[in-house]
Amino acid sequence: STQSTGGALAHKHTPAAPVTAPSPVPSVVDMPESSCNTACRIANYTPPTIVVLVIGWPYYTYTFINCKILIEDESPGPFFGYVCLGVIHTFMFFLVWSFAQSIMVDPGRVPEWYARLEMERQGMHIPGKLLDLPKQDVEKLQQTLDDMGLANVEKKLDGSGRWCRKCVRVKPDRCHHCRVCQRCVLKMDHHCPWINNCVGHYNYKYFYLFILYSLLTLFWVTSTMFLNFVESLAAEDVLTVASESFMIVFTWVYCMLLSVALGGFVTFHTYLLLANYSTIELVEKKGAQRGTTYIHPWDNGRERNIQDCLGDYKWLWMIPARIGMRGNGCRFQASREYQAHRISLENETMEEGALLGH
Repeated sequence: STQSTGGALAHKHTPAAPVTAPSPVPSVVDMPESSCNTACRIANYTPPTIVVLVIGWPYYTYTFINCKILIEDESPGPFFGYVCLGVIHTFMFFLVWSFAQSIMVDPGRVPEWYARLEMERQGMHIPGKLLDLPKQDVEKLQQTLDDMGLANVEKKLDGSGRWCRKCVRVKPDRCHHCRVCQRCVLKMDHHCPWINNCVGHYNYKYFYLFILYSLLTLFWVTSTMFLNFVESLAAEDVLTVASESFMIVFTWVYCMLLSVALGGFVTFHTYLLLANYSTIELVEKKGAQRGTTYIHPWDNGRERNIQDCLGDYKWLWMIPARIGMRGNGCRFQASREYQAHRISLENETMEEGALLGH
């Protein structure tokens, strides 16, 4: 509408309604930090929770159904049922102990004292603050060097020491950077989501015993459950879900399939243990150049290799404890065969250089 004011035309506008911008779609980036942390924790602990359920199902069926039938059965008698209960609980005790240790024990970080002193030993630039080194740190490094030798075995192509660009520190032999944990891990084997942890120097024994006791438990369950499995197949309620016959048949087949899959995994890690390989080192061996002789630096014989992983005392090999374990994960004893091979290569290189000089 228009109206006259002082002979001039004035326009009267109706104010427009404010325009509201569409609310942005929430994304992971916009989520509060606490919500992201909670979601990550749930995601990280989901695989271990699945492992607990995978273990708990056959344990319940075997203990409360199969053993109950064995104890009540006249043949072979209740004594066999009580023996089965004792054995299964012994296996489960060590299984759960190993599983908990493999989750809670840190696989191994590069010690600060080793990183600082190794950098100084290699002649790298170090701030003046590090020149005043604690006496106990110097003694730790000196003891490590005396026990395992002065030089690192693993080096870069140019002969310099290994260095992690992400952690910005030196990398000892057999140490690798884990992209999931975002740090270097001593004697890293692999990152295992099922324990929400890396498998490394300090928890490899627990991981190996966990999968070994899991396999032994499956073998015991399938062997001592076989008679009830056969009888349950002929039962009238075998197809009735949640009946005792159904539970026995389902659990036996489930444990048999799981033991086949886990058996291959345990066999693989037993080979690694006997040869003193890590999974990463075995992959690197396969990636070695053709036409070259590969000699594994850490293969010191089967007994020594087992002791490096499970400890010095044979009677404690099957106990999930670090009693009698060797080293600090920063240095390892190279085999005599590898040392001789390395000296031979160095001599050949020197002879070739002398010939080229002439």
